[in-house]
Amino acid sequence: MLATLTLSAASAHGNEGKPVGQLRARDAHALLWLPDGRLLFGHHDGVQVSPDQGSTWKKLFDKPDFDAMNLQLAGRSIILAGHGVYATSPDGKRWMNRTPKGLGGKDLHGYAVDPGNAARHYAWEAGTGLYGSTDSGAIWRPLTAQKLPPDVMKLAAGPKGTLYALSARAGLWRSTNSGKSFTALQTPEAQPTTLSVAADGALWVGGKSGVWRQQGNAWARISDEAVLLIAVNPKRPAEAVWVDPQGAVHRTDH
Repeated sequence: MLATLTLSAASAHGNEGKPVGQLRARDAHALLWLPDGRLLFGHHDGVQVSPDQGSTWKKLFDKPDFDAMNLQLAGRSIILAGHGVYATSPDGKRWMNRTPKGLGGKDLHGYAVDPGNAARHYAWEAGTGLYGSTDSGAIWRPLTAQKLPPDVMKLAAGPKGTLYALSARAGLWRSTNSGKSFTALQTPEAQPTTLSVAADGALWVGGKSGVWRQQGNAWARISDEAVLLIAVNPKRPAEAVWVDPQGAVHRTDH
């Protein structure tokens, strides 16, 4: 079933604005803000793009079951990973399937790229767990992932070897040693559903009770709307867009 996704603008306190555009897709999986200002939206059948912060959208790549569960930027390459899909693209239009070595499968629920080292990648394979690569995803090795729950659904990488893992049932976990061990991270959101790390290292978390931004030990509530996806402006760490369960997309007013 196709769902109509309505875009709107919002202030930093979550006040709804007028719709500025519309997306159509049967689900919402991934949201990526590129350095050139474009927004990429990943869904079960490909990728859509907005050149103007959500006012207009068009299909960038359309293919049934080309499941864009994860969209990441690694240097100049866009990484797409999902259910049985692992591909790279220079522009989001032409995708090249990858056949990496070492992964236990290709059901990639989580994917992250170290912001300080574009060759260091992390992947969560649903059946076999956490993997790391130091050569841009060509060869993978299992990571021990001590104490990490088995139902991870998202990964996000921060500076200095920080890696976050989001569990569907056990909440948010953090590693400060490139995925070798993890500890549970307390957040104001009881059941977070998505996360993103800004260029300044600030952690953004979203869930049923809204959008939260952490810097240091302090949490700031950005919005009180439920959220499914978050993307942070790579050039302005305090600016973000997020998608709510009804498909409306909001953004901070900075």
